[in-house]
Amino acid sequence: MKSVLVTCMALLAGLAGAENVSQKRDDKGVIKMKLDHLNRKGYLVEMRFGSNKEKASLWLETSSSDIWLPSSGVNCTSSDSDCESLGSFNWAQSSSFHDNVTAHNFSYYFDPDSIQGIWGYDNVVVGGVEVKDLTFGVAQESIYSGGVCGIGKKEKESNLLYVNETAYENLPLKMKSQGLINKAAYSIFLNSSDAIEGQLLFGGVDHAKYEGQLVTLPKASNGPFSGPFVAMDYLYFNENPSMSNKTNVTQEIPPPYRAKINVGVEWSNLPHDIFQQFAVNVNATWNDTSSLWNVPCDSASLMTVGFAFSNISIEVPLTDLIYSPVNGTCVLTVFPFYNDESMSYISLGHNFLRHVYAVFDMEDDTVSIARAKYTDEEDIVAFSGSISSNSTAIDSSDSSNPGSSSVAAHSQPAKSSSKNEGMVHGTSILGFVAILLAHLSIF
Repeated sequence: MKSVLVTCMALLAGLAGAENVSQKRDDKGVIKMKLDHLNRKGYLVEMRFGSNKEKASLWLETSSSDIWLPSSGVNCTSSDSDCESLGSFNWAQSSSFHDNVTAHNFSYYFDPDSIQGIWGYDNVVVGGVEVKDLTFGVAQESIYSGGVCGIGKKEKESNLLYVNETAYENLPLKMKSQGLINKAAYSIFLNSSDAIEGQLLFGGVDHAKYEGQLVTLPKASNGPFSGPFVAMDYLYFNENPSMSNKTNVTQEIPPPYRAKINVGVEWSNLPHDIFQQFAVNVNATWNDTSSLWNVPCDSASLMTVGFAFSNISIEVPLTDLIYSPVNGTCVLTVFPFYNDESMSYISLGHNFLRHVYAVFDMEDDTVSIARAKYTDEEDIVAFSGSISSNSTAIDSSDSSNPGSSSVAAHSQPAKSSSKNEGMVHGTSILGFVAILLAHLSIF
């Protein structure tokens, strides 16, 4: 009897062990980073530089491929900014820093006249993991608070774009070549608009953070601009989305579009002709005093804006596309490209991206998205092989096999043939930024 009991217990233990093995998640080859949301400015990642592990928080960008930060004692040319407030790097005191004397002087290509310095390489701690000999810029003159963590593809490195020098391994590629991750790919979860932090995973995906399937979007030409760019089918508008008898689509703005996934900015931008129709559909009116677009606060809660891509649509409440200052005026955070009517693409910033889980694959040059799921739960899996091919997806319901893919089958809203036209107002980009910052200072 005793031997039978022992045998049964052993069998039960074996079954339990087998179940644990089948449910165990393998997150080796994944580097996890917290994204700190600095309200209405952007998302920061914390990194440590050099032999002294000096801490600096950098603005995350996917349109840039370079990392740079201010030098200790940087010449800060702005009277409104403390250039070292988010951290700096005393490269002269790092025993492991190497000045790249053969390279051109460092300048940030979005603002080359305001940010100047040197190139070098050193060991950098990212998400608790040390990346050796990582190339980055050290700004000795700057106008901005903090620096940038650019994780775009290497073809957009400033070395290649502006001085025709050889490309280098930027952060995701360096992680891959050093065996820290299996694939040069990363996932971004910004979280909800009221959350103070999100998640960045190098080399893996968190299945708990999205609903349905990850759908790989068709690519679109970047043209002269930094990407990534994807093809977008159309925009549509739902009125009274909470009502059961709602009309599914009230208005639709037809294609074609090129859409840029822009992790570096809070707001979104539309070409002038598309914005004219957008403003009419959301009842936005131009305010000459503030030089911004106002939306009736009471009606904003009764509408969603749909962004339709191949096999997936993302609906964003209009309330997430506005700011609501204390004086009761609601301000639209979707803008036309000011002072440049030639811009022919859509820029999708944080106010859109907070509603998606996004995967950027640098090796296969793809972007995949799914609807975000706001949760503290985690189900992290390292990438192995191709994330997905065009029109296929990783299903969060089958996370036990992250390499599996299935055809995405998200239904699209019925298209409407009605179109609207409206008026659009412009101003210079510098004037607009100054007005916006002044206006938002009262929020």
